[in-house]
Amino acid sequence: MNSNLKIKIWDVPSFYGILGLFIPYAIYRFYNPLKWYKPSLEIDILVIIQLMAFALSLLIVVSGNVLKKKAAYDKSELSILLLHIIGLMGIVIFIYDVINSQNNLLLLTWISSPLEVRSVQDEITSLGTQLSYAGWLACFLTIWKTKSVNNKIFLIFLMLQIIGNLAFIDKTRFIWMMFLIGIGFMQSNNVHKSKLIFKYIIIYALVMIIFFSIFGMQTGKTYESLYAGVYDGIFGDVYLYLNAGFPYLNYVILNGNHAYMPQESILPVYRIFQFIDESLPKLSTILPVQNLPYSTNVGTALQPFASDGGVIFSLFGILVYSFGFDALAIKFYKHLNPYTAFAIGNLCFANLIYFLAPKINNLSFYIFIFVGLIGVYLTLNRKYRRFKN
Repeated sequence: MNSNLKIKIWDVPSFYGILGLFIPYAIYRFYNPLKWYKPSLEIDILVIIQLMAFALSLLIVVSGNVLKKKAAYDKSELSILLLHIIGLMGIVIFIYDVINSQNNLLLLTWISSPLEVRSVQDEITSLGTQLSYAGWLACFLTIWKTKSVNNKIFLIFLMLQIIGNLAFIDKTRFIWMMFLIGIGFMQSNNVHKSKLIFKYIIIYALVMIIFFSIFGMQTGKTYESLYAGVYDGIFGDVYLYLNAGFPYLNYVILNGNHAYMPQESILPVYRIFQFIDESLPKLSTILPVQNLPYSTNVGTALQPFASDGGVIFSLFGILVYSFGFDALAIKFYKHLNPYTAFAIGNLCFANLIYFLAPKINNLSFYIFIFVGLIGVYLTLNRKYRRFKN
């Protein structure tokens, strides 16, 4: 990697935040094909402030001439193989747990009735779900390590991971995983030409929209009955997902029972305190459904902050997603290796999907950022400097 390669706009989480907020909100605010409830003044102001924060943070980072500095990392093929095995074991454990919870649910159910599988997995907690994320890191490392002597073997593992993750019947999960693989490809191959980058972004968006539609038809998870007679286009479900978060966020801001204490915004940490002190309120990972006028329980990336403390906490969330994420990304870029690049990819995706749901309060997101911190440690630890090239 060129040690003097500067950070470009597409390397910064705030760039993806602008994409993940401006386009969906513009559709909702000025077009609104499905006639969701209109936003309040509070939501308009919060969105404008968030876009300004993204733009200002992006400008500061890009104009700061920050350099990507290639750093040390363990290039052992054995460690990549081990991560692949753990990830695949996680998928197997998850499938076993789903089958076992429903009196030996047939494997064919994943094909014949995938929504039944999805409803079951929402009711159980499987260690396999967390273990499967090791496979995501393995995929990222596989893409990064393109010159491996056993490249074909690792590519087979890569395909097994991608196919295996479809077992979770989760569109967002698959889109997240494919985004990380794309980021890994761009970072490891030093793709920095503007036209090529935007070409990749457009291709990714189109492929994911196609996948989104096919996945909905194959699993039966489509909401056409909700908007029948209002909008009959083939992208009706896409519009529904693009805009569903904003009316829900509006509802939470205006009608939420705010505790004015960090709870949902730091949910994995809150779970620890809840385990220690059982008197703390129990929080569900599934939000209550509201009819606005369509049924929705997704509330954009700001929802946890809005639920905790309305507009005031939302303003803090705006700073986290813009200046906070970008500052962390810069730290990782100064120690760039596949582990820190993996964490950067997750920061970018959390902002890209801003319009739909938060990732910042997911345990998996904490794990992915921790992987980046491990990458920084490996860089600073002299023991690992021999891996640098």
